[in-house]
Amino acid sequence: MRLFVSTLAAIILTTGSLVSQAKELNKNDRFVCSWGAGIAGNAQASKLSGLSLYGARNQLQTHKFSLP
Repeated sequence: MRLFVSTLAAIILTTGSLVSQAKELNKNDRFVCSWGAGIAGNAQASKLSGLSLYGARNQLQTHKFSLP
């Protein structure tokens, strides 16, 4: 019984991976990804430089973000 369930699970997972296809990102999706990467990079730089959470939050609130 255990062998049957594991075989069935493997078949379902294989079928699911074959059905799912990658799609190309549109302009807005690329902008959101790059925006998130920029935010993460700034957060890491702030943490490594010893900036407090309060200071980092103030920097984010005063930062002007461009629209796509």
